Amino acid sequence: MAGHSKWANIKFRKAAQDARRGKLFTKLIREITVSARGGGGDVTSNSRLRAAVDKALAANMTRDTIDRAVKRGTGELDGVDYEEIRYEGYGPGGAAILVECTTDNRNRTVGEVRHAFTKNGGSLAAEGSVAYLFDRVGFLTFLQGTDEETVMEIAVAAGADEGEVSDEGLVEVTTAPEVFDAVHDALRSAGLTVEFAEILQRPSSQAVLDDENSEKVMGLIDALDELDDVQEVFTNASLVAELHGEYCLTEVIGMSTMTVLGIDPGSRVTGLGIVASKGSQLQHCYSESIRTGDGPLGERLAVIYSAVSDAITRHRPDSIAIEQVFVSKNPRSALVLGHARGSALLAAVHHQLPTAEYSALEIKRAVVGTGSASKTQVQHMVRVLLNLQRKPSLDASDGLACAIC
Repeated sequence: MAGHSKWANIKFRKAAQDARRGKLFTKLIREITVSARGGGGDVTSNSRLRAAVDKALAANMTRDTIDRAVKRGTGELDGVDYEEIRYEGYGPGGAAILVECTTDNRNRTVGEVRHAFTKNGGSLAAEGSVAYLFDRVGFLTFLQGTDEETVMEIAVAAGADEGEVSDEGLVEVTTAPEVFDAVHDALRSAGLTVEFAEILQRPSSQAVLDDENSEKVMGLIDALDELDDVQEVFTNASLVAELHGEYCLTEVIGMSTMTVLGIDPGSRVTGLGIVASKGSQLQHCYSESIRTGDGPLGERLAVIYSAVSDAITRHRPDSIAIEQVFVSKNPRSALVLGHARGSALLAAVHHQLPTAEYSALEIKRAVVGTGSASKTQVQHMVRVLLNLQRKPSLDASDGLACAIC
């Protein structure tokens, strides 16, 4: 019976993940179709279409599906005639919210959006009452370790407005929408790997919310994002719980909720993430990238142990999931990574928590559907599966992915 129960749970969770992936595919197909209709089916001359196709490929969509969506947009195949609509509203605590939709039925869409606002303590607002609080900008990021000076030099020469290094070590570039393509092309032509590139709505000011209103706003955003017609949701809410990395709805979900702390061990950066589940429902509780600094190995291992112990004490997960050490061509690197993993395991044992170990291949298959997925694909699907407003850092995403697995 135990084996049967486990298999039933696996099938149930897999079905839930497939449902989320199917909803994502629906939105991506609409975006591809609208982009192709507005700017043609050539990705080299249609930057919006190129971005949509890149997203679809990152989500593991097949080329055939993408090609059919493009042809429906260009008129080569029959399809639904979509239009783009933007709704503005306010959430709990006065948070401003922009909702960008693609629909074939205005009446249905406005009804669903209004219902989501009303049910979650918000309200639709008149056109223009919220939009002025946001600036449309191009945004590009690069992985940790990318040479900042090289990126800045090329980006500014191509017309970028500014660049900086985030707290997570990512190089970030901001541009005006009209020069976004030129900057993007210049950086890619220089051989730089662009991690994220998109034109989005950036709030010019922030509304800081307390814990209660933060949870309500996240609930509203989740409800809006669940709608098939909704493509993007933007808010100026600075969520207290999100800023502290402690957003968890365990009590809201119910007493039968199971929480898992996922750990992606690393000697320099260790990714931690807690996911709560009840049946098919997955909820982000906490995620963080632990940086150990450049000190002696012993001191770095102590940082990992303390961080894991602190996460366990604060969030009280039911179990631990940790990624297995990969086989490295460099024996010293494998040994140091093993030490980092041992520090995390020691914290789990100290708190008497059951621990499961998964290979990188198992984790990628569980989250993305393929063992050859890249870190950015894992990051993208973690955001989708957990309905997050923003992408966690790459290392935190790996920790969350381990918990999901």
